[in-house]
Amino acid sequence: MVKVSIIVVTINTPRLTRACLESVQKNTSVPYELIVVNNSRARAIRSCLRRFRNIRILQNPENRGYAKAANQGARTARGRFLCFLNSDTLVPPRWMERLLTAARQTGVGAVEPATNNRKSDVYRSRRRARAVGEETVAFLDRNTIQRGQVFETARCLVGFCLLIPRDVMEAVGPFDERFFFGMEDIDYSLRLRLRGYRLIRARSVFVYPHWSASGRSDHRRRFDRQARRRFTTKWKMLLGRPFSCPGDVFVEFNRRWPTGAAEPAPHSAAGSRPSEPSARPLGSPASPCRIPAIASSSNTGGR
Repeated sequence: MVKVSIIVVTINTPRLTRACLESVQKNTSVPYELIVVNNSRARAIRSCLRRFRNIRILQNPENRGYAKAANQGARTARGRFLCFLNSDTLVPPRWMERLLTAARQTGVGAVEPATNNRKSDVYRSRRRARAVGEETVAFLDRNTIQRGQVFETARCLVGFCLLIPRDVMEAVGPFDERFFFGMEDIDYSLRLRLRGYRLIRARSVFVYPHWSASGRSDHRRRFDRQARRRFTTKWKMLLGRPFSCPGDVFVEFNRRWPTGAAEPAPHSAAGSRPSEPSARPLGSPASPCRIPAIASSSNTGGR
């Protein structure tokens, strides 16, 4: 039986995607399936994907954005766990076993690994970041992770590598497709916390993302601004007060629920739980996920 469904959403980044898929196939030893959702019709990326065996390719006629494509992959997944992995990442040996150990802890809703800081020297040098290979990632994994079963509770997780138990996604539902590019992971983190799930950062495993190497910076800035506006608008409606930036949402959220639990703070009239759309069951682990869609607004960008 498939234990993990690894879902990779890609656009026209054949070199990065090839390196990502090669590292997954080489370094994943648990029973898994690899699903690639291709948001590009470019010849280069389609040719790249055809070279791989034992992967399932979902080809989209247009760029549908990350959240919609990730949900599309999840609906066909058969694993007990769903791993959403960015196409510009490199994974070390035994990465999945260590993530699964964290995900099996009581009350866990999602897990992410340790990684490099986006503002580190490696990230600042685009050429050096693109030159990082599997040997470097394995070295970083051996020398920068904390030994033992080190699990750190987080207030939000970044979706470069996100492992979610299948039954959790049944309860919470899919990514919100109104987020075309960016903030869908932050939004999902808050939705998980509202349901009382724990967010875990596994310091026992290191995964390397190239951070923004898959998109032009001017496009990314525009998409980031759009996503941030949608995020603050959505949570304004759910929390009942306006926010000037995503950080303000977290301040208010943590004020109402300082422990991350779903129950509101005692004697707080403003602490009632905001409602999110309920989800239909995904089905049994032997059958594909049936995740209900969330209505999306007009799309203006994507990965």
